[in-house]
Amino acid sequence: MNRRLWTAAAGLGTLAAFVLAGQLLRAPKKTPQLNAEVPLERPEAAPIVEDLDVALPRTARTGADVFGINEGMALPLQGVLAGRATTIDLHALKSRAELIDRLGVGWVRVNSHGFGGLNHLDVGGDWTNPDALLAEIDRAGLRAVVVIGPWPGAKTGNYTGDYVPEDLDAYGAWVSEAAERYARYDVVWELDNEPDLHNSEPPRGAKTKARPGSFQTPAEYATVLLVTAAAIREVDPEATLLSGGMYRANTPKGKTYLEQVLKQPGVLDAVDGISLHLYFAETGLDPLYRLMDVARELAPNKPVWITETPVPSSAERAEIASPEWQAERLVAMHGALLSEGADRIFWHSLVDAPSNLTGPSGMRSNSLFERIGEGVARVEPKPAAEVYTRLVGHLAEQPLEDVEVVDGALGFRDGWLVWQGEIDTPEGVTVVEDLLTGQVREAGPSLTAPAWGS
Repeated sequence: MNRRLWTAAAGLGTLAAFVLAGQLLRAPKKTPQLNAEVPLERPEAAPIVEDLDVALPRTARTGADVFGINEGMALPLQGVLAGRATTIDLHALKSRAELIDRLGVGWVRVNSHGFGGLNHLDVGGDWTNPDALLAEIDRAGLRAVVVIGPWPGAKTGNYTGDYVPEDLDAYGAWVSEAAERYARYDVVWELDNEPDLHNSEPPRGAKTKARPGSFQTPAEYATVLLVTAAAIREVDPEATLLSGGMYRANTPKGKTYLEQVLKQPGVLDAVDGISLHLYFAETGLDPLYRLMDVARELAPNKPVWITETPVPSSAERAEIASPEWQAERLVAMHGALLSEGADRIFWHSLVDAPSNLTGPSGMRSNSLFERIGEGVARVEPKPAAEVYTRLVGHLAEQPLEDVEVVDGALGFRDGWLVWQGEIDTPEGVTVVEDLLTGQVREAGPSLTAPAWGS
């Protein structure tokens, strides 16, 4: 059965992105010779590509390798609540590490903005915050995906009207220093964040002349990617490098941007994997399938890391959303992504942002834990956190080789994950756990999602 028969169109659209703005810098004096730009506009069409019979490579060996949390330990809680810049709050980091330990995941992702984020503009020669953050991540027994780039990744347009740094040699030297400093942590480096969004969205409230389509173009992004990759390889040749997480590769415009980036000479050879983001709030999974088909078409020989993906728990973001709906969709999204060959999957994010945080609120209800009260609020798990913990617990020790894939279900060594719909109970399955409630019962003639049968 075609996988898209499982989806139901709801048409509620994708989630909003972060604020983008900027101030002008001088244009770079010179950049590497790259391919000429191609107009980004392309008629809308869906699906972008039909199902492709391509098995994406996978480096994860067991379920324990797959699960991660985006921004799991990157926010200095007290500084955010106070609304001012500050140093890393170690107490807040330890509290977040405890929450992550409860979930059972092994990865966290650190963006290039915020305290502890790695970008040339903010860090300069002061490594205090990233030192503290990465040391605490390591102490907690976690591995980190770290976004690195010249500008803060979520707000690039706030800082510059010209994306490529004026002095690329100085930027490259700073990247090499960062890579050498943190090589002991076996960091996976992600080369900037959501370049396609910066290129296609007008910066709200921008004071710069950076305009959609002319800022952070595919060739400009490729220039920075190649310089960054070369600088890291110089000091840490075995480091794992990812392309910058693309925000909307499952749309025609986003696909075109990624395609142009990957066609630039040397880009595919410079990275070990492709980083993609998946944002939507629908009952069906068509956006997910389109995203993975784009990966198969444009980079069939690269593992795919989904470094940001959520659905909201609040109807403020989508009418259909609720805490229970978020929990059910979490299982469906992970099951579908594993079925499609995704290598790693990072949920965005750990704890809902404080309500008094200024700026866009689009990410505020995506998290696994909610904040109760104001100020120094207590944190409580949503249903999604409980479901996520059960899911990780069942899959952590399961080998990912020779997994049986059927419509809506995955057969592992020790059991079956039914992530959508209903299947006949497989031979040997005698008990079933309802992943939403945790209730375990004797298996009947069929298994209904979301469930684990063993």
